[in-house]
Amino acid sequence: MNQLSFWAFLFFKNLFRITPFWVVYGLSDFVFVLIFYVFGYRKKVVISNINKAFPNLNKEDKDKIVFRFYKNFADILVEGIKGISLSEKEIVRRYKFINPELAEKHYNDGKNIMIVGSHYTNWEWGVLAGAPQIDHYCIGLYKPLSNKLIDNHFKKNRAQLGMNLVAIKNTKKAFSKSYEKPTCFILLADQSPSNLKRAIWLDFLGIETACLHGPEYYSKQNNIPILYVDVQRVKRGFYEVRYIPIVDKPETTNEGDITKIYMKTLESIIIKKPEHWLWSHRRWKRKRKE
Repeated sequence: MNQLSFWAFLFFKNLFRITPFWVVYGLSDFVFVLIFYVFGYRKKVVISNINKAFPNLNKEDKDKIVFRFYKNFADILVEGIKGISLSEKEIVRRYKFINPELAEKHYNDGKNIMIVGSHYTNWEWGVLAGAPQIDHYCIGLYKPLSNKLIDNHFKKNRAQLGMNLVAIKNTKKAFSKSYEKPTCFILLADQSPSNLKRAIWLDFLGIETACLHGPEYYSKQNNIPILYVDVQRVKRGFYEVRYIPIVDKPETTNEGDITKIYMKTLESIIIKKPEHWLWSHRRWKRKRKE
């Protein structure tokens, strides 16, 4: 079964390689109809999350967020497949970092950094476009796919563009190793933590939320500055990425401070354009009493 899935994956990858973007977005419009109108993909979860996060909005405004979320989600799905076959020049042209000097400063000082992102707009292209636009040696912490053939293909594809993927279970080992040049550790930090004993609980979008402890823990342990990547869509297929400093001297912070800054930064971005966040995951499934 894994072999069959792998061949199907290669077929669609190569098909998308020769498919122009205008056709890709025509497919996205079709995918939107399927997931929104026909199958209602996780619609109950999406509506429930938006009701929790924006209790004071009227139904019409909430419905607009839901509708626009599915449009964005459809674009992300097809862009994710298309992105695998894009050249370095093309992916950098479409996913442009506009203030790279914030990372360059740390590189010139010989410092490692941590870049934290979120499931906002197109996070998939960040793995492809990030490494070519930064001087640091790049390590992306990720959750491996269950299909090892596809997973290995993704790792080789990312490595060609300078992104070295490391499984989340090996996070501690990745931070403890020595590298030949200043290193950038990249991870998404807005998931719901699996280990509630180590979770940091904060108010996020007005809801008590369990947050990952990892970014703060490894930043403080290794005295690594953190930058947040704010990804905004300029138009279909084109993004601008801006670094936002989270902490420059983590050793001077109190427990929970770094996580609070990260979550407040993400919260402010979501409030401006809520339709671009991944509302289909069960962000508030964990309760403190667990």
